[in-house]
Amino acid sequence: MKTNFAPWVDWRLQDGTRLLQVTTNILYHHAMASLSWLSPKATKLWNVYKSDARWWKILQRGWHSHLPFRAKVFIWRVMIGGLPLGSALKRRGLGSGTCFFCTVPLEDSTHRFIKCPIACTIWKYLSDIWQVLTRCCLRPQQWVFSQYVQNGSNDEMEILFQFLRYWGLQHNWNMRNAFMFDNRHGVKAYIKKLKGILMWNFWMLEHVGIISSNAYSGFLIALQNVPLPT
Repeated sequence: MKTNFAPWVDWRLQDGTRLLQVTTNILYHHAMASLSWLSPKATKLWNVYKSDARWWKILQRGWHSHLPFRAKVFIWRVMIGGLPLGSALKRRGLGSGTCFFCTVPLEDSTHRFIKCPIACTIWKYLSDIWQVLTRCCLRPQQWVFSQYVQNGSNDEMEILFQFLRYWGLQHNWNMRNAFMFDNRHGVKAYIKKLKGILMWNFWMLEHVGIISSNAYSGFLIALQNVPLPT
């Protein structure tokens, strides 16, 4: 199974995907219209209690961001348990459910995206970048649950946060699959790859006018000042 991907694919909106986007948006708004199912499911999935309104805000914040369509769908799947994690596979009689990287007995959402050493390394790297940008250091839980609070109405920082959050989740998943299926190891190499992806994404955001040149320059300075993990 190949886990390589090209980040620029997200920016190529083919005509054939327009119907899929419209259909998905209709289903999304239908699902969000009634939140009675959301809080119990998310609380059980992440082993943390939040109100219906809080879970609704977490999902809304990602869905109505400037992220590409595929990124929004991926974040939705992460937050409501739509990925084939070890715990889900074990319930279906497929494998032991053990985390392939650190051999924790059960790979659930909390372990995969918050507690696993892979996740901690990724979030630490992104938090160091964010700290240079904002002088604020975020914990893994704050990244996953979108708990960055804006000071004022700085839309550019919200855009930067949502892209960093998405790539933190996505790269975590990509590294997990690379270790599991391709037998490829080396955390530093994958963080270096993540650095290149972030540089390309934020160049594109500046190129199409979503963020300003000043915001892009500040991000590049932060990226250059944060060393890769050893």
